[in-house]
Amino acid sequence: MKVSIIIPTYNRLDLTDRAINSVLSQSYSDFEIIVVDDASNDGSYDILRKKYSSISKVFFLQNWSNLWPVFARNKWIEFSSWEILSFLDSDDYWIDFNKLSDDVSQIKEWFGIVHSQAVICKLNKKIVTVPDFYHYSPLIKPFHFSTVSILKELVYK
Repeated sequence: MKVSIIIPTYNRLDLTDRAINSVLSQSYSDFEIIVVDDASNDGSYDILRKKYSSISKVFFLQNWSNLWPVFARNKWIEFSSWEILSFLDSDDYWIDFNKLSDDVSQIKEWFGIVHSQAVICKLNKKIVTVPDFYHYSPLIKPFHFSTVSILKELVYK
């Protein structure tokens, strides 16, 4: 199965570069990366687009006004061309090189949506896992959006 990874970004040149590289380092290689620049004004769109211009699986799209990550992400979902959508915020990155491989192998078994554990490093260097950081209802398993993969067909149901 093929995966489209959507990375919304706004004025985060170095962080977005790190996020893109974490995807390019994945053991699973059947993917495209869609970087959605949300009207950055720091030159990051042009710099990153030029840096990755020779990599055919990295695409750059730009909003003309700032829509915030959720709207920037949703606006460009239709641009993705593959069966699975994965999301990665520009200030996050994947440390597990098998993240996409694991997602693809598990997605059909788990009703078309999977997520993995996230580790959050706070400014004071304290490391917290998502279940300790987010306090949701015990009926809903907590997750961090940058770990979600979903079958694209489910987005429209």
